[in-house]
Amino acid sequence: MSKIDFLGFGGLDEKQSPCYSLNIDGDIYIINCGISLPTSASLGIKKIIPDFSWIISNKNSIKGIFIGNANYINFGGLQYLEKFVPNIPIYTNDIGSCIIHNYFKNAFYNNNTTFNLNIKVLDLLKPLQIGKAIVTMFKTSSYIPHSTGFVFDTKDGAIIYIDDFVVNSTLGSLFSNNYIKIASTYGNRCLALIVGAGLVGESSGFTYPNTQTINYFTEIIQEHKDSRVIVSCYDFEYFRILSLLGVCASQDRPVCISGKTFFYTFKHLQDNKTFFIKGLKIINESQLEQHPNAVVVLVESLEKYFSKLDKVLNGEDQKIHLLPTDNFVYANNTLFGYEKSEASLIDNLHRAHINEIYKIPKSILPTKASNEDHKFLINALKPKYIIPVSGLHLNLESYKKLTSSMGINKNSVLLLDNGEQVKFENGNYTGKKYLKLSPQFINSLGSLDNEASSIFERDQMKETGVVLVNLLIDNFTKQIIKYNFDPVGVINFTDINKDILNKLYEELNTNFNTYLKGQVEAKTFDVKEFKLYVRKVVSKQFEKKFDKRPLVITTIIFFK
Repeated sequence: MSKIDFLGFGGLDEKQSPCYSLNIDGDIYIINCGISLPTSASLGIKKIIPDFSWIISNKNSIKGIFIGNANYINFGGLQYLEKFVPNIPIYTNDIGSCIIHNYFKNAFYNNNTTFNLNIKVLDLLKPLQIGKAIVTMFKTSSYIPHSTGFVFDTKDGAIIYIDDFVVNSTLGSLFSNNYIKIASTYGNRCLALIVGAGLVGESSGFTYPNTQTINYFTEIIQEHKDSRVIVSCYDFEYFRILSLLGVCASQDRPVCISGKTFFYTFKHLQDNKTFFIKGLKIINESQLEQHPNAVVVLVESLEKYFSKLDKVLNGEDQKIHLLPTDNFVYANNTLFGYEKSEASLIDNLHRAHINEIYKIPKSILPTKASNEDHKFLINALKPKYIIPVSGLHLNLESYKKLTSSMGINKNSVLLLDNGEQVKFENGNYTGKKYLKLSPQFINSLGSLDNEASSIFERDQMKETGVVLVNLLIDNFTKQIIKYNFDPVGVINFTDINKDILNKLYEELNTNFNTYLKGQVEAKTFDVKEFKLYVRKVVSKQFEKKFDKRPLVITTIIFFK
């Protein structure tokens, strides 16, 4: 008989930061290593990661991290956990391996940081003994090709984990599933089903075919056959983007894909002959002028999505420039917590004075499980216990109502908050234990910060102001081409102060170029170190000149 417990570090009262541990007789299996991305209202906080202290203190018992849906929200915390638990095995599928490798390769290209992640690709439907559990990976239908779930088979039954999913398998071979196979093998001995809440309570039927976008994209692209169509989409929406590429091929429209992680994953699919669109013509950004009717696909991770589009709209992007004849398609469903960012972006789109603007209608659903999808899965697997995850508490409550309508005992559905640990012994639920967790904040410098210092940073902005430092640097010489300093809430802009500021800006520019020259000559140039230097010098000089030590926020753009 086994002693099993399940603990959530994130994703149990929120839609982001999914990270869970499954403890089977002392062996620990981490499921997802997620991250949260606050909106711009969270001043001083760039990212939030779960409290990894419990994982770090139990690192010798960890058998691996399991990631089935390679969405940045599911794996973004690896960057920080890997520092404390190096070389930990990360089990995923072939596409997951490609996406995670490409993300970290591209995300840290400019500061020469490398991550030697120990990624292992599991074989589908091939049981593997990992610690005390026999682990089997199986296909699920989701928004990312080859998405997978995991079975952790124990002496007391199977623990089955499924992230975002839909039931229908007619989405194509890239999005097929093994639900029936798993149900036939484990359906009578599923101790617990841990499943992403998806659209439960929001959509009553099956999700498919309401995910289909082919007709929607076809109509827009046909209508604007002689002008460019720009389509923006989160980079995890592979099913949606690949549908768009199919439409472009059928309409003989050249396509420019702007987004490295997605592009290299797409190339991986083609190179491995797992995906092919007849007649698809891919061009790069430098060829856009030669193709006035191109379809430009802007794809970015949620981390960079809005800043990328802001640059395009403000004319700051080096490769994509808006034209008055352009037509823009915002191809995302509204995400919880990003309503304000989305509204601001769409408002700025209208200010850009382009031809036509479209937003994907609410009738087109994201590729996540609706009520009937969940019912199908429960009926197929017949779990003894169910733990819904990856949702707000109201989503988890909706899940419990759904199962209640199916006649399932309410005590069999376990609703948890972050930090709650449920225990099973001899195949039975034995109660909960609470672990106090403190989310970890990542500040504007990309460093771990605690809650107190983040609040202090925001208070500092309120009391002493902030100086925004924008530097345009020649990527070859590493010298500043153009600079801009914008002190907000620091001083009154009298004529005397303006003269002092102008002289100070010239001195700072000279100082920074001297520092950069020395770093280049010594071959020790590092972007993060330079940002720290700028922050320190600017803050010190403002204190010297105006008796205020403001917060300094630095943006560096490299001009090629």
